[in-house]
Amino acid sequence: MEKLQTIGKKIYKDAALEIYHTNDVYLLDGSQPELYQLLYIDEGSVMIGSGEGERSLFAPLVLCVNYLERISPVELNKARGFGVFFKPEVINHALRGVDPFSDPPGGFSAERVLLTPFLRSGKGNPYCLPVTGPIRDRLIRMSANMENQLVNQPDAFWPCRGRSFFIEILMLMQSLTVLETEVRGERLPEQERIYPILREMHLRYPESEYRAPQVPSPAAINRLSLHFAFRRGVGKTPGAYLRSLRCSVAANLLKDTMLEVKDIARRCGYDNIAQFGGHFRKEFGTEPLSWRAQYPDPYG
Repeated sequence: MEKLQTIGKKIYKDAALEIYHTNDVYLLDGSQPELYQLLYIDEGSVMIGSGEGERSLFAPLVLCVNYLERISPVELNKARGFGVFFKPEVINHALRGVDPFSDPPGGFSAERVLLTPFLRSGKGNPYCLPVTGPIRDRLIRMSANMENQLVNQPDAFWPCRGRSFFIEILMLMQSLTVLETEVRGERLPEQERIYPILREMHLRYPESEYRAPQVPSPAAINRLSLHFAFRRGVGKTPGAYLRSLRCSVAANLLKDTMLEVKDIARRCGYDNIAQFGGHFRKEFGTEPLSWRAQYPDPYG
């Protein structure tokens, strides 16, 4: 594990964070089963399985690998991208050595849910997620930000910023997993209409200028019909859903990092910290710092 840790250099010298970012695309030999791996393939192809069950997948895509379980044969062909090896406790120390699907003590169910793509029972290991252009761009940006923090360690916030970008990647993968399997999979007319809007929201919520779409992609659906379909599908208006999404991401970052509130607000699409505080109170009934104070230090 020593080679697969981020070690503090000048700030927090010799402190070990159980996460490792690499621009080399490869799988481990299985000798470290406590690890998970997120592997983004930007170029090339991937062969998974063997014999009649073999299938070929083409970039861009994400592989979620769980080394605790049996891994299907994987062949990487001219693959380029990035990889992240990690232990669950890098998300929050409360996940150290805990079964992700056990009853969550202390309110850490949201953190455990982030491991769902790595624990897709019956869906294959590694679990594969296709990536579209906008998702690709965001993944690459977050990877670059994470690498800068973990490798260059520019200031005293590097552990929090590094892990926060990783947590956002996991949140994006989890939301895409849910949208692909639970929303789109239902094939209801309302779900088919709102799926592109939901996916856009989960991609663009960090943009402060982004607003909930008022007109859906099919021009034939008017604004009133969109809101009806959206409320019927997810129980909220587009605007309320976007606010809830931003505040939910903020709640995770407040609980799992020690970043300043203004930094978290900006990362979640708020230029105005007062507006962020008002929205957060509406969603969670308390101030952001009071929310954080309910939970122990994420570093243990």
